[in-house]
Amino acid sequence: MMNLNQIKLILIVVVVSVMTQNISAQTIKGYVIDIETRDPVPGATVLEIGTDNGVATGFNGEFTLNIENADSKIEISFLGYETYVLSESEIKKGQESSGITIGISPDGLTLKDVVVTANRVEENLQKVNVSATVVGRKDLEERTVNTSVEALTAVPNVITDSYGPSLTNISIRGLSTNFDGVGLEQAVGMYINDVYQSRAYGFNSLIMDVERIEVLRGPQGTLFGKNTVGGVVNIISAQPGMFNSGAVEVSGGNFDFFSAKAMANIELSKDKVALRISGAYNQRHGSFVKHIDPEIDKVNETKFYGLRASLLVKPSDHVDITFEGYYAKDNSAEASFSYLSSEDLQAFDPILFAPDDYENREASFSEPFTFERSQFGLSGKVVADIGNNTLTSITAYSSSEDQSIQDVEASAIPAVYLDRSQEFGTFSQEIRLNSPRDLKLNYVTGLYYVNENIKGNDIGVTQEFLPPLLGPDLGVDDLFIPGYTESVSNNSSISNNSFAAFGSLGYKFTERLSLNVGLRFTSESKTFKTLQETVESQDAIDAVGFPIVWLLGTPYEQKTFDNTDNIFTGDIGLSYQVNEKNLLYGKFSRGFKGTGYNFAVSTYLETDSFEPTEDNVLYKPEFINSFEVGFKSSLTTKIRLNVAAYYIDYKDKQELLFAGLTNVIANAEKSSGYGGELEFSAILAKGFQIDVNGGVQQMKYDEFLFGDIDLSGNELSKAPGYTFSISPQYGTTFDNGSRLSMRVDFNHSAKSYNDIFNTETISRKAVTLINARVGYSLKDGRYNIGLWGKNLSDQVYFGHGFQGLIGDFVSLNQARTMGLDFRANFF
Repeated sequence: MMNLNQIKLILIVVVVSVMTQNISAQTIKGYVIDIETRDPVPGATVLEIGTDNGVATGFNGEFTLNIENADSKIEISFLGYETYVLSESEIKKGQESSGITIGISPDGLTLKDVVVTANRVEENLQKVNVSATVVGRKDLEERTVNTSVEALTAVPNVITDSYGPSLTNISIRGLSTNFDGVGLEQAVGMYINDVYQSRAYGFNSLIMDVERIEVLRGPQGTLFGKNTVGGVVNIISAQPGMFNSGAVEVSGGNFDFFSAKAMANIELSKDKVALRISGAYNQRHGSFVKHIDPEIDKVNETKFYGLRASLLVKPSDHVDITFEGYYAKDNSAEASFSYLSSEDLQAFDPILFAPDDYENREASFSEPFTFERSQFGLSGKVVADIGNNTLTSITAYSSSEDQSIQDVEASAIPAVYLDRSQEFGTFSQEIRLNSPRDLKLNYVTGLYYVNENIKGNDIGVTQEFLPPLLGPDLGVDDLFIPGYTESVSNNSSISNNSFAAFGSLGYKFTERLSLNVGLRFTSESKTFKTLQETVESQDAIDAVGFPIVWLLGTPYEQKTFDNTDNIFTGDIGLSYQVNEKNLLYGKFSRGFKGTGYNFAVSTYLETDSFEPTEDNVLYKPEFINSFEVGFKSSLTTKIRLNVAAYYIDYKDKQELLFAGLTNVIANAEKSSGYGGELEFSAILAKGFQIDVNGGVQQMKYDEFLFGDIDLSGNELSKAPGYTFSISPQYGTTFDNGSRLSMRVDFNHSAKSYNDIFNTETISRKAVTLINARVGYSLKDGRYNIGLWGKNLSDQVYFGHGFQGLIGDFVSLNQARTMGLDFRANFF
């Protein structure tokens, strides 16, 4: 029988146990995220209603709240978001060990701040003296964007196009680079997570788990790793966070389109280590053109898969280390070529030189278009706080290899096709130190090194139909040679070492007036090697006295060219903060793009010996002076207006002309132009927002003698006189937590030319594209289904145009595509 002391001891244990359970039951924990973007919301208030008991969410949106009264209600509030009251079931779940994830909705009456890293630190776009557009994750998803170039359709004074994933062109303010050949750097600097992508043909691929895409207009060479004359496109992937979440998305549509994407974010060690993995698969039968030969049309499709993984390690509160790797593979790609022929050729033989029906997206090229590409990359990024300053180190290596076969003249006539292989490997190292931006005297300084090794091999294969086509020009009426085939192989490589030291200093004269001065020294040393070989046909030699393949380029032994550029560039800007909501700025920037090389050296159409020289192999470096003024205003919490005007002075713009079997190089001695941009966002009613973007420009060659042709006064290629987009969008959250979103995008660009000669027949016409999406999300944004359409009016235009050996040919834009997508989010 128990004595009194034993009974007291048992009662004490029971009471303590009950009290402990009660205390545990009154503790709620979880995470707060944006229901639309699924980003963590730091700084939100989690409050026990009717009391002063509350906490603020941490950096990752996490919170822990000890409830004083078991019957209390809990609310979550944050500026710009609707207040959210937890239900009893949510409170109960929040008391469990795993906690609860709560999605809160924007209040529909406040424009959200936009983050940009133009000064290599995250800042509010409205406080930065640069003309920039940021395409956020919400925009990417609500527009069902699949590729990097597709994301830029609504950016002012920007046009993009691509025939095949490896042949990408981005034009900003009329500044672009013809991409036919890997010997040319692009005018627009392309970055993924601050890592420079040294050649455009490795840039355009499927978007996977992207946080935002920043587009900076004008020269940005002072602070960004590689000098750029036209601007910067910086793709920023979603980074690992100290939370657990995941998502799966599938999409399908016409042209047998199917896409699947997945993401998982895992906290491996509490507040110390997190892993984020994303993957994608994409396939579609050709949506550009349909080949009249069913067998050739079978290979006209897209197949892609890729994987990206990021590991975040936080050894302390002052150090973040991120390791990242990716791999991507294209097994095929849609062809977009259509043959235009010419009036002279059609008059000569209307059947043989009959043009394709491009308006109905038909093609007749004689060789199937094939494409394969493999890409991978590794990087390590260290961000450490040193006192009030931040030290950043980025070490990266990226590689891309592709191989393709394409019909050179894009006609049904089997005359010439191109077997092309390209590869590059790029190592880069950047060390950067920056002070806080709010200091009276602030700075960013650093060192940058990049090593590029680029190789290309173009094999031009001539076939039986080439001799009869060239016979009259060679003085032989009937030059058909049965079984004739010859080829010319052009092997070229570039080794480039580029070193730069840079610094940018900001000084605040007053709280409103600031000066910013930047300077960069770049030293680039390049070695270019080229070797050309031919396979000769004795039949051709017997018929015309020399191998016909010499018309593509005579053979020569390996030639080596060395070049070094030592250049100073920089910028100076003055900003005046009129008040908290309005900013005026003026800026001068000088940029350069280094010496370029013509990989396709076969540019000589005479039959005597050909030796490459600096005159027909090297491009001189190009320089740009840009003057810009701008005004940024957050008129109210519902209205935002940004405008900019600029003048550009361009020296020695590098131009490459693809003309049939030849690539010709030249520098346009002087070009100039001016323009402006406007970006306007307004919330017209709760949940109803409209974005209006517009750009105007005039870019011309002032002095440009191309051989014996004077092109002075011609417009620069890829420089439409204006662009305009308007995007009305509406979203509303219902009482049950579900959400409806609707969006329409109207994107218009004026006429532009596709070559330096301003050839009308191959120009890009003025066009308006209409895209739309309707989406519905269940509570907390866990599930979302959307119906989307692109190019709904099925417009046809020429993305590129070329003067070919036997008539012109063009690449066509994507046809009307429609589909459904479904996304599931796991918190």
